[in-house]
Parts: sequence; structure tokens; C-alpha cells
Amino acid sequence: MSRIDCLDAYCYGYLTSLFRWLSFAALLPARLAKRYWAAQLFHKLFVWDCECRAMRRETFLAKPGQVERKWLIADAEGQILGRMATQIATVLMGKHKPTYTPHVDCGDYVIVTNAAKVAMTGRKGEQKFKKSFSGYPGGLRLRTFDEIREKHPERLVEDAVRRMLPKGPLGRDMYRKLKVYAGTDHPHTAQQPETLEL
Repeated sequence: MSRIDCLDAYCYGYLTSLFRWLSFAALLPARLAKRYWAAQLFHKLFVWDCECRAMRRETFLAKPGQVERKWLIADAEGQILGRMATQIATVLMGKHKPTYTPHVDCGDYVIVTNAAKVAMTGRKGEQKFKKSFSGYPGGLRLRTFDEIREKHPERLVEDAVRRMLPKGPLGRDMYRKLKVYAGTDHPHTAQQPETLEL
């Protein structure tokens, strides 16, 4: 129940009770009427306020120093690039946690291995291009996803995840927690990463 609903219910109950008190107090002696009036007023103002306070819920907002981060590892072998990137971006943002706060980096660290064996549906590997322009005339360069996967397979996963994160300083902080490697070897064994099911 919102504060406005509580106020409406209080006003309606107060008015109906007021007429009931006046009609009943007319039949009582003055001293008893004052005591009855005071007791009813105390009940309305104090007990009702306590009940409304008990109904209130506070929204939890995490603070940067309170966030507990884990290390997760995901195997990209045979995984669809876009679908895998959405799950990784969700973990990097922290949306999988009940303590998610939009303006705080609540996500975990994610290690992606076997990026060279990531899959794409259809003929995207040969039909989809990545553009880069040097800024000079004739400096437009087009590379297919298959060419990128042969030379720099990590960039496929990094670009797909980066574009699913928020734009700005917060998104860049989230992106720094992503570690992508072409093979199975990685230098993060000391962090004891847990397996991320994709």
C-alpha cells in the first residue's frame, strides 16, 4: 500500500470514527467522554502510524565498497557468439545478482577460453564484415569474421560483449573485468575461477 493510499484510508476512517465518537460521547458523562476520546485518538494516531511503518520496504542500493566479486570461467568452444556474449555481459553488469544496482559495478570477473573455436550461425563468418577506416582517402578496410578469427580470435568476443555493455565510464569499468584467450591456457589460476555454464 502506497503512502497516498494509506492517507486516503486514514482520512476516511478518521471521519467515520469522528461521527461515531460524537454520537457515542453525547451519551457519556464529560469525564468519561474525554477519556474515551483520548484513548481512541491515541489508537488512531500511534497504532496506525506503527502499522504503516511496518508495511514500508526499503530498496537496497549497493555501494562500491560492499560488492563481492567472483571469478568465473567460460568455455567458448562450440558456443554461438551472440548468445554467449549476452550471458557474459549480464554477468559483467551484475544483473544475475539480487543486489544489482544500476549505477554501481556489481559484476564478476569473466575468463573466456577457446575464443578461436567460437561458432556463428549461417554464413556469417564469410558474409559479415568488420570495417576500419584510417581517416585517409582509400583507407577503408573490410575484414570478414573468418579472417579476424584466424588472426585475432579474441577480438570477436571482446567486441560482441563490449557493445552490449553500458556506454561511459561505468561500462568501461565492467569491460575491464573481461579476460579473453584464444586457447585453453590463461594466467588466472591463482584466482580459482568457478565454471560459468553457458
